[in-house]
Amino acid sequence: MRGVGARSVRRSAALGAASAIALSAVGIAHADVTDEIVVTARKREESLQDIPVAGTVIGQDMVDNFVLESVKDIIQFVPGAINSSSDQGNDYSEAIVIRGTGAEGQEQQSASTSLNRNGIFIGNGTFFGRTYTRFDNFDAERVEVFRGPQAALFGRNAVGGAVNIVTAKPKFENEGRLKTTYEVEREQKAIEVIQNFALSDKVAVRVGGLWDKREGGFIIQDDDPDFPLAGQKLDFSNYKGVRVQVRARPNDDLDVTVTAEFSEQETPGAGVSTRNVSRDQGLGKFDRHGFTLEDAETDVETANIFLQGSYDRSYGTWNATLYYQNRQAESLDDFDALQATSMLDAPAGNQGVTRADHFERYAAEVYLASNASAPDNVKWLIGADFQGYEDNYTQFVETLVPGLGQPGATIASDLSWVIPAQATNLPCANATGPQTYLLTVGIGRAAMPNCRQVVSFVGTMLTGATYTEGYWIEGYLALSQINFFNYTRRSKSYSTFGSVDYKPFNDITLSGEIRLIDTKIEGIKDTDTFRIGAVYSGGAIATTAIGTLVPAQTVITGPGSPTADGNPSTPEFELPTTGTSTGAVQTAYGSGGCIRYGGAAGTNAGSTVACAGTPTIQSFVLTAINEEPDQEEFKVTPVGSITYDVAPGEIAYFRVGAGFRPGNIELRTVPTLKYDSETVVSYEVGYKGQAELWGGRQFFDTAFYFNHHSNYQQQTFDIHPQTGNFITAITNEGDAYSLGLEASFRGGWQAFGGRLTTTGSFSTSYGKLTTGSKGGPLTSITGTTVIVESTKGNRMPGTKDYQIALTGSYVAPVPNTAFNYFGNVSFTAEGGGYRDPFNNQEAANFEQFGGSLGLRGDNWYTQLFVRNAFNEIHEVYRTANGNLVGYSEPRTWGAVVGFSW
Repeated sequence: MRGVGARSVRRSAALGAASAIALSAVGIAHADVTDEIVVTARKREESLQDIPVAGTVIGQDMVDNFVLESVKDIIQFVPGAINSSSDQGNDYSEAIVIRGTGAEGQEQQSASTSLNRNGIFIGNGTFFGRTYTRFDNFDAERVEVFRGPQAALFGRNAVGGAVNIVTAKPKFENEGRLKTTYEVEREQKAIEVIQNFALSDKVAVRVGGLWDKREGGFIIQDDDPDFPLAGQKLDFSNYKGVRVQVRARPNDDLDVTVTAEFSEQETPGAGVSTRNVSRDQGLGKFDRHGFTLEDAETDVETANIFLQGSYDRSYGTWNATLYYQNRQAESLDDFDALQATSMLDAPAGNQGVTRADHFERYAAEVYLASNASAPDNVKWLIGADFQGYEDNYTQFVETLVPGLGQPGATIASDLSWVIPAQATNLPCANATGPQTYLLTVGIGRAAMPNCRQVVSFVGTMLTGATYTEGYWIEGYLALSQINFFNYTRRSKSYSTFGSVDYKPFNDITLSGEIRLIDTKIEGIKDTDTFRIGAVYSGGAIATTAIGTLVPAQTVITGPGSPTADGNPSTPEFELPTTGTSTGAVQTAYGSGGCIRYGGAAGTNAGSTVACAGTPTIQSFVLTAINEEPDQEEFKVTPVGSITYDVAPGEIAYFRVGAGFRPGNIELRTVPTLKYDSETVVSYEVGYKGQAELWGGRQFFDTAFYFNHHSNYQQQTFDIHPQTGNFITAITNEGDAYSLGLEASFRGGWQAFGGRLTTTGSFSTSYGKLTTGSKGGPLTSITGTTVIVESTKGNRMPGTKDYQIALTGSYVAPVPNTAFNYFGNVSFTAEGGGYRDPFNNQEAANFEQFGGSLGLRGDNWYTQLFVRNAFNEIHEVYRTANGNLVGYSEPRTWGAVVGFSW
């Protein structure tokens, strides 16, 4: 084999034995856990047992044995790795976190783990940019997970580690397989089919398809008859994908594969998986209340094209990959179903969040690696790559209150607002000069245009409010308000990289790797808010209010006139210059679509407003913000290691490596914030060995690491000091450190007339934010400041006191038949640590069991399986304000039938 070095590695291992960690010998053409595992951690095929990299490989056998659907299911068997969810909890907000780096990020943030397919980076983007899709793992030969910074050869984002999914290539033989799955609890049906054609000894074609549809689920809309979705199961899903591959091998030196694939994914809106504690009081963990949009879902269409080739020459082997991705995503979320507001808690009211994302990625990589022509004690590699993408993201937040402004219009619940005069948490309260506060009737928004901020008032906020000169009330009934948000982000990066291994002595190997990368990110942000409503363009307001409120005067009588708030299209009515109300200002709707003020909180008492003018439908823009932030940086990421061959198949190593993930612009926050790139330097000591015990062969490895983080990126939560709104943002939390210990084993034995195979892993980690954000202000690119709580001295989120994964498989022949029976069991557990940098949310402790039992013939098999057998349910995430909670999935079970030919 070319470019492997002193120890030879079987080609068969590269194609199938990597799946050996899958525990079992039940595959039709199976691999045993005691086979040699081949990986491409360093851009060439090498035995995992021989290289100074902490890694785990999951193959197709394990996917089949334990009926693993996605990379999220796979990652639970990797020591030091977790699946992290942001505050929305759907697929596109999940992320793979290795060694604690990158937990609880936001959707648009760069992942801390390098996500690769066939050796090339595929991550980034707003939808699914931080994790893999369901289809990425379809017909995978193996999933490679490498822990610790891997930036020298995998590039940016490989801070905690790197994941590489290797898709099975066409083989030069005719074969095929079909697998059907049915899960009872979720009413989920799946079909996978793969057919390989050998058109000749030089050309092969592989075609595969996936269909996976879930019609049931666990999350159910409560049976309130006022809601159109009463009693319906909300957590549906629908996955479809097709892949076509053509491989040409015209001679022994040239090997080229072209892969084209297209997939569709339909999942619920993010709000479905989120339980609102306040709104859903008295309901079960998986019961929901308030959903009214039947078409609330996330739809993603993805097209990928890979062109891979290798060309062997006398001086080395050329390898090249070209990659293109086009991803179209749309999402409609029933946003009012997540809010604890009485105003929107009615079938007549809806607040929808519509998102659209068009993402394009294009990449090219080429490198030259040494082959058998190189000296036995030297291996080398040199290459370059280009990565670019464009992400166009649009978001609409639309509040609809049907019927307002129409004769006889009513609303199901009382609406109460108060404009406080000297509230200390409002930015303009103590300012000098005229101050303008707007109250939008019908959507519960009080706006302060002078400060370009928004404060939401829900329910009765204050009583006995004192009003002074300069406060205004907007004089129209809003039928709809739309907050429009759009950004375009472009990125280009250019890299050169290389590596060299040198053996000065038979037992010592010195290795060096390096990457030089230049990255530029450009962002263009447009934000607009506009309303469509019934505007009363004239007439005086007469009120008979409780307390000392006096009739107001019409100050502006029509659109187009200059106003104090800078919005010439907004008619305004002045409150009295002085006065005190003994009760809250009560807003309700009377006949004719007019407004009446006054009355105690929670009542509809008061006088109807007399409208001299006729309401007209108008639309107008309230705010418009345009920003063009960008960021460019140059990084050098070296790796060095010393490896000592203790004995054949056993090594000890010391490794020092660096990694980074780019900074960015928080385009979705108000105000817009900027954060810098995060870098990490890691020190690792490891040992890999093997033994032969009780008539079997076992492999084991262990690694201890210490990481120093600079400009540690973390999602923070706080109350905006100027608007009073709850906000989330990515910030740099200063310096931090993390350390941990990882150990794993795999082995096989002949037992009781059959074959027993086992794997296991244990990891523990701890991290500390040594400087933290230090509290105080963060300055936005527009000059606005946000005060955040200090995280200094807190534990790094995502680090775990312990993680345990144990698996076992047994296969044996059925006496007097040509069949085998088999069984698989798994146990995973996690405990300790926190989910947030403020250490307010402790991570859940849990233990889960799974397994399967089946029968296999020469070209067929069938099995029953269960995941989370004892129905252990725990919190996966909780927002910092404690109101929105997501839970792990309950027990699922079902059956699989598979055929091969």
